[in-house]
Amino acid sequence: MSWIPTLVNVLVNFFALGGTAAAVKLAESMVDKCSLTIEEFLKLKDDLQRMPEVAAQVEALQQKPQDSDLQAQLAALLTQKLEQSSTLQKIVIKADRGSVAAQKISGSVSINNTFNND
Repeated sequence: MSWIPTLVNVLVNFFALGGTAAAVKLAESMVDKCSLTIEEFLKLKDDLQRMPEVAAQVEALQQKPQDSDLQAQLAALLTQKLEQSSTLQKIVIKADRGSVAAQKISGSVSINNTFNND
């Protein structure tokens, strides 16, 4: 998913700001670039923060929010977790023009590209 780096950037900044009102405002202004709603972002953030290694990195960053090494470490960890995230894989990814672009599907799929103008 090409927008994972943007999402990671939003998450790192959100965590560095400590989940404050300013952090939520920042997330609200950026999540549309990740094809997420703010509700989806917050759920994903909560899911990530429940992971012990992510929680430890977030806590370390919140102690020193300007530490670029801690930011980079958290970014690398979040990227890894997001690439493996079943929650993220279940979220419908919206195309730039508002149509549905992709969704995790199982079973057989058939495509019928005929146009019926009834």
